Amino acid sequence: MNDIPIQNESGIFQSQQTTYKPAGFAFAALVILFVLYQFVGGVITLLLLGGKITQDNVTGARLATIIGQVVFLLVPTIYLAKRQHGKISEAFRFRVPSFRETILAIFGMIALMQLAEIYLFFQSKIPVPEQIVPIVETIKKAIEEAFKILIVSRSLPEMLFVLITVALTPALCEELMFRG
Repeated sequence: MNDIPIQNESGIFQSQQTTYKPAGFAFAALVILFVLYQFVGGVITLLLLGGKITQDNVTGARLATIIGQVVFLLVPTIYLAKRQHGKISEAFRFRVPSFRETILAIFGMIALMQLAEIYLFFQSKIPVPEQIVPIVETIKKAIEEAFKILIVSRSLPEMLFVLITVALTPALCEELMFRG
């Protein structure tokens, strides 16, 4: 067991017992969740959809995405947080951020977007052997087509469903994942 300092509602730091070392546990949890969601959830989704997202099965793909996020990210996150902290409320403390924290978060997001652009620039400069260029291009096109199909809406109810699929559900599941 490890003692880690936590700040209570009064601003006083107290010691909390955890089952595992926080850094190792966080790394292991992220690996587990990544494998569960990306591989297990992705394979199940592709099997259910027949291997390709089309206009005919886009609603099923959106629904599978929501269910996959909940089953393979949110549920394991809650289980792992309870296992690590004992009480779920200890892992998922909610509070309104201060003005300073909000400003720092905004500037941090702007900086991260710039870093992502730099990363993508350098990633495009990595030499790829000629033999696998057609495979890489085929995968890129398939991913772009799938995203276009998933995010395009033709009505207000469909747009709300798309927002739930690509914004609300991932935001909730990922926020709890990183808090837990």
